[in-house]
Amino acid sequence: MYRILIAILLSTSLFAGLNIVSQDNLTGVQEEIQLYDKTYALIIGIDSYPALEFNQQLQYAVKDAKGVAKSMRDNFRFTEITTLFNKQATKNNIQQAFSSYRNTGKEDGIFIFFAGHGHTETTPDGDLGYIIPHDGSMNEMEMFKNISMNELKDLLKPIPAKHAFVVVDACYSGTLLTTRGAQTEPETDLSYFKEITRGRVRQVLTAGSKNQTVLDGGPGGHSVFTGYFLNYLENASSYITASQLGFKVPKQVYSIARERGVSQVPQFGNIIGEGDFVFISSKTQLPSTPVINKPKEKTVSRTGSYYITTIPEGAEVWIDGMEIAGITPLLVDDQLVGEHTIYVEKGDYSAEIAANLEPEGLEKINLALKLGMGTLKVITTPFEAEVFIDGLLKGKTPTVVKDIKAGKHNVELIKYGYHSFSESVTVKANSITNYDIILVSHESAKAQIRKLKTKKSFWLISGLVLSGAGAYYKMSADKHFSEYNAATDNADELGEMIAMEDQIYPSAFGLGGVCLMRAFMLHRQEIKLKRKWH
Repeated sequence: MYRILIAILLSTSLFAGLNIVSQDNLTGVQEEIQLYDKTYALIIGIDSYPALEFNQQLQYAVKDAKGVAKSMRDNFRFTEITTLFNKQATKNNIQQAFSSYRNTGKEDGIFIFFAGHGHTETTPDGDLGYIIPHDGSMNEMEMFKNISMNELKDLLKPIPAKHAFVVVDACYSGTLLTTRGAQTEPETDLSYFKEITRGRVRQVLTAGSKNQTVLDGGPGGHSVFTGYFLNYLENASSYITASQLGFKVPKQVYSIARERGVSQVPQFGNIIGEGDFVFISSKTQLPSTPVINKPKEKTVSRTGSYYITTIPEGAEVWIDGMEIAGITPLLVDDQLVGEHTIYVEKGDYSAEIAANLEPEGLEKINLALKLGMGTLKVITTPFEAEVFIDGLLKGKTPTVVKDIKAGKHNVELIKYGYHSFSESVTVKANSITNYDIILVSHESAKAQIRKLKTKKSFWLISGLVLSGAGAYYKMSADKHFSEYNAATDNADELGEMIAMEDQIYPSAFGLGGVCLMRAFMLHRQEIKLKRKWH
C-alpha cells in the first residue's frame, strides 16, 4: 500500500479547510463556503487475477486507475491519496484501507475509485453484485473471497466523513442504490452548496449493469467510462459534484455505446443520505473580499415534456441513457431543454431518435420498433479457428463480432487438423451472446469412431448369441414336450426340463433383443458422427 501525502494550502492557513466560492442564482451574491476540513482518495486498479483464466485477465484497469490518481494529484485538492494496484489490492488490504478512514473527521470527504472485474451472482432472492480483489474468484463456491455490495455498504457505515463517493469501472448488478440519479443536471449555486454541506451521503457511480460490456477505446487511451469521467473532471473550472458527474457521464457513455451497437448504461445514485461529494479544483482562487453582483432577472422555464408512443406499444423508455419508469405510451415531464437521445426497447426490438425540446414545450415522439443489433463473442478450444458468419469470414477465435442483427445466424468454425463445425446461433439484441465450442481433431474423431465400433460389435455379438440361445431352448422345449406326451417312465424328469427351458428362452430372447437394440443405436450414432466429420 503506497500513500501519497499532499500538503495543501487552501486559503490563508494550513488549517483553514477546503473552501469554494459560489454564487446565488437568485440574488447574484457570491460567498465563500467551507466544504471540508480534509479530503481523501483511495484509488484501486487490478489487471492481474491469479485465480482467473488467462483470457479473464485485464489490460487497462491499472492504467485507468493510475490516470485517475494522477488527475487527483495534479488537478484537485486532496489531503491524502492512497493507491492499490494489482497484488497490493487484496481483499484484506482493501478492507484495511476502508478501516483507516474510521479516523476521519465529520467534516471530511472521501473519494474511492475501483477499476477491475465485477461479478453478478444470480440467486432465488435476486442478484448479488461483487467487486473482485486481486485474490478474488469468479467460482460460485468462492464468493467469500470477493467484496459484495452489502459488505461495501457496511464498510462505509462506520466512517465519520460526511461525504463518500464510490466510482466503480466494472459491470454487475445489485448496487444497493436506494435512490437513482436525477433526470436533470443539478444547479450547483450557493443555496445548493449550503444545503449539501450539512448532509451525510454515500454515493455510487458504476460503469454498467449485469451482462453489459465495459467499452475500451475512450479518451486518453482509457476505457470509455473512465475516459469521459476524467474528461468532465478535468474540464471543470473550479469544482464539480458527484451528482453532476452522475448526470453527464452516463449520458455520454450510453451515447458512445449505442453508436458501437452495444449496451452500456452507467448507474448513479445514493446508498444513503442526501448530500453531494464535491471535487475541488486546485485552480480555484478565493477572493479577498466578498463580491456582490446585481440580482438576476427571472428566467424562462428551462424544462419541457416528451410524449412518447411506439408501434407496437408497451416499450421501455430511456432518455440520455437513464431508464424512465413506465412503458409507452408515456408522458415524461421536467426534461431539460435542448437535444436528448430517446431510446425505446421491447424484447429484441428497439428504436432511437435525437429530439430537441423547447422551453415549456411538449414534443410528441412516435417510433416504430425494429429488430435490434447485438454482439457475438466466439471462443473455441483450441484458439485460432476461422469464424464464418452467414458465409463471411469475421476473423479468428477468440473474437468479438459487433453490430450483428438480432436473430438466427449460421456460424461455421474451421481449423486445420480439426473437423469444421457449423451451427445456427441466435444473437440477442442489445447484449453479448457468448458462443463457446470445443473443436474435435481428426485423430480424436477417428478414435471416437473406433470406440463406437468396438462397443457396437460387443453388443451385436452378445445380442446374436443370446437370441441364438433363446431359439435353441425354444426348440428344445418343443421337442421335450412332444416326448413328454408319449413318455411313461421319465415323464417327471421331462416335465422339470420343459419348465426350466420355458423360463430360459423368453429371457434369452428379451436380453438378446436389448443387446441388438443397443447395437443398432450405436450404429446410428456412428453414422451420425461420420456424416458430421467427413
